Formats: sequence, structure tokens, C-alpha cells
Amino acid sequence: MRQERLLELELCEQYGYCCHYCGKTSLIVKHEIVFRSHGGDPTDPDNCIILCRECHNKAHRRGGYISPEELKAVVDKRG
Repeated sequence: MRQERLLELELCEQYGYCCHYCGKTSLIVKHEIVFRSHGGDPTDPDNCIILCRECHNKAHRRGGYISPEELKAVVDKRG
């Protein structure tokens, strides 16, 4: 858990304290693109993205939908 929190802080500092999907700066959280229940690594920076609460809900198909492929494309662009 500590390692996951450190990654969240590192991603926020490295890429700005804003949603990597929409750019909002309110209520940001780390989201795992491939969930650990499906074999994803919650400590792999290439499997994690910082999202605002609204986009995070959409990534979980609540109030909309952002696909894992769309999120992975954003991660791939950040270099």
C-alpha cells in the first residue's frame, strides 16, 4: 500500500497535479488501467494514471465510459 501511495505522489509531481485525461485539478486519484484482479500491477507506472473523480468514475463505467485502451493511449503519450 505504501508503495502505491508513493507512486501516486510521484506521478502527480512528475505530470502535474491534474487529471491526465481531462486536465481538471480537483479530487485526483491514481487509477489502475488493468485492475489487480485481472493481473495488473498497482505499482507499475505504465499501468497507472492520475484521474479526477469524474473521469475515475467513468473509467469504472459509472456515469459514462472511458475504456482501458483510451487510458493506455494517454499513458503511452506521456512518454
